[in-house]
Amino acid sequence: MERIGAKRTDLTLIWSGDANVGLDEHRIRQHWPDLESCRRLGANLFLVAGAGEHQTFYEAAKARHEEEKLHAKEEHFSELSRPENNPQKQAEEKLAHAQAGGDRTEEAIALTDMGSVLVRHGEAAEGAKHLEQALALAREIGDVGIEVDARANLGMAELATGKVAEALTKFGEVLAHARKVGDPFLEKMMLGQTGTAHLGMRQPGQALEYFESARRIALEQGDQRDEAENWWSIAICHDELGYREEALRAAQNCVEIYERLGSPQAQPFAEQLEAFRRGDVALTHGETDDASGPSGYAGLLGGPIVSSFVTTAETPSAARPSPLRMAYTAARSMAKFVASGFKTVSHTAHDKRLAVCNECRHHTGVRCRLCGCFTAQKAWMPHEHCPASKWPV
Repeated sequence: MERIGAKRTDLTLIWSGDANVGLDEHRIRQHWPDLESCRRLGANLFLVAGAGEHQTFYEAAKARHEEEKLHAKEEHFSELSRPENNPQKQAEEKLAHAQAGGDRTEEAIALTDMGSVLVRHGEAAEGAKHLEQALALAREIGDVGIEVDARANLGMAELATGKVAEALTKFGEVLAHARKVGDPFLEKMMLGQTGTAHLGMRQPGQALEYFESARRIALEQGDQRDEAENWWSIAICHDELGYREEALRAAQNCVEIYERLGSPQAQPFAEQLEAFRRGDVALTHGETDDASGPSGYAGLLGGPIVSSFVTTAETPSAARPSPLRMAYTAARSMAKFVASGFKTVSHTAHDKRLAVCNECRHHTGVRCRLCGCFTAQKAWMPHEHCPASKWPV
């Protein structure tokens, strides 16, 4: 046999992995635009020159997908980090404006907003200082609504810094007020916070009662997201009480609600549930994201302190912490949402949502008092909702 021409090392055979999927030169050159030649050898078989070390179709598609996902993530965080969407920037400007104008009511509201932002961004001790100022000013001007709001947020700051007993006192005072005036939103929030505080003290029996009460209110309100969150907290309580089957059922209820809603939280919670079901506690404990910190979902949007489950020196050492605690934190982290491929709503939809918020008596200009979230950022999220069901569909 005689060789004609120089030895070639840049020839590659390309074929379709699925006989039902057609392959042609156009598709091939989409993936390898710099080919020297492309010769058909069969229905789905080509010999090409110049492909070199280029990726396979699968590798190229996977690389494009990862690149698109990274680009989407950068776009999301870029949008959410803009000054007009930054709750700390908003609160600072609002506070400066109120102080310059001598408006003490607006100053008290702005101090509460600022304290709330700092707590959710991992600066609870500094946030508590602003909230104490807000509480004192609200008392001085005699505004009960602002006083209650500041007291509730100060309790969350104390919970985040491990002052659980102090937090419980404040939550109890606000809970009593909510029941007296008939405010189910505030009652539900304080029930959840009180449950979280008891979990922080490793008192799952007491915590369970509060989470069950909060879940019932969420069910009455038709707030399925809050219902799902409370189911997971209930699962944690059951597990720490030693009732594994009840814990599994409660956690499954949580996952089913998120799946029914099409929530991006469904996948990470389902993964953590399966890890727990298998007894693979190392997997769940391996997740250490702090959802109340600056990179976490709770830190981004605000809301109650629901995921850190602070453990203090008051905690009895005999109690066993459930691995579902870490699952809860991990599943709520922003990284999980980006990995799930969440998108932002359009600018028009965002503006319409904020317009509704700005007309609402529960909105401070930075934060929704009903859910505790920072509205400029929350309004970008398609899977989020108004607790009073006022946002346009």
